[in-house]
Amino acid sequence: MVPEVLYPKNSEYKANAMTEKVKRLRPTPSTARELYVLSGNICAFPSCEALLLDKTGAFVGEICHIEAAKQGGPRFNPDMTNDDRRKASNLILLCRNHHARVDQTGKHSVQSLRKMKKDHEAKFSNPEKKILEKLTDWTRGEPTKVTNLQRLYAIIDPKLDDKQMAESVNELNEYIDVLNRIPTEVRQQAYAVVQRANRMMDSDVVESSPMGGTKILLSDVAEAHRISGWRAKRIAESLEAYGIAQIDTIGFAEDARRAVRLDSRATEWFGNIDTFCSFTDIDVDDFIEDLDFSPFDDLQS
Repeated sequence: MVPEVLYPKNSEYKANAMTEKVKRLRPTPSTARELYVLSGNICAFPSCEALLLDKTGAFVGEICHIEAAKQGGPRFNPDMTNDDRRKASNLILLCRNHHARVDQTGKHSVQSLRKMKKDHEAKFSNPEKKILEKLTDWTRGEPTKVTNLQRLYAIIDPKLDDKQMAESVNELNEYIDVLNRIPTEVRQQAYAVVQRANRMMDSDVVESSPMGGTKILLSDVAEAHRISGWRAKRIAESLEAYGIAQIDTIGFAEDARRAVRLDSRATEWFGNIDTFCSFTDIDVDDFIEDLDFSPFDDLQS
């Protein structure tokens, strides 16, 4: 923040200012960076939203001296040294139009410009606070649940009876509540791992049993998705943290290899999404990102 008393008024300071020849000094690179960071890339004139750097990265704003850099300039202070005239405390970033207005109309005093600078820079002086204030929990959306699942089961199991259908509706709606608390990226990772496990079900990289669930080697997940082993491990840890999977092994003793064991609900419902989308023109993102499961229903019922 800019202090209210910017320049000392002692006799030594005045003597230094009076003995040196007045000349315009360019702001130092560190001063320019400070001004730009605190500007938020926006002209400091109230209600102006003009950018200081354009889309190409060119600086189109202007540096305005609150107290002029040279004699005869607006608001010149003879008691200020050349070096102090180029300090950030005496500079404000404006667009071209407002720089001209501030300097030519004579309506803006030193005090009013300092207040303008202070008020504008206060908006950007604590970026950490602003970032936290803007954080949004995107898992607080409203998912679209199911009512009958008839369209889904017409594809995957047409022989399902009404009682089984009703049980599946309740089961899926409960799982949708679970998915709604899980970040989108983790849901996408779960879908990708389930999809890969289903494709490799008859290979040695997958181990499946009614009691043990479905396991897939982390090395296969890494190689299939062209990610590092470290990244595959982190994905498995995220899936485990959110109750979608557990880190496990395939094989015994010295031959055991690191794997991820998928939760039975994840295997079933992410697998159903994959199958359903392969038979329809529905986008997977409708389910994974938007949690809109209404396409599973026969809306004519």
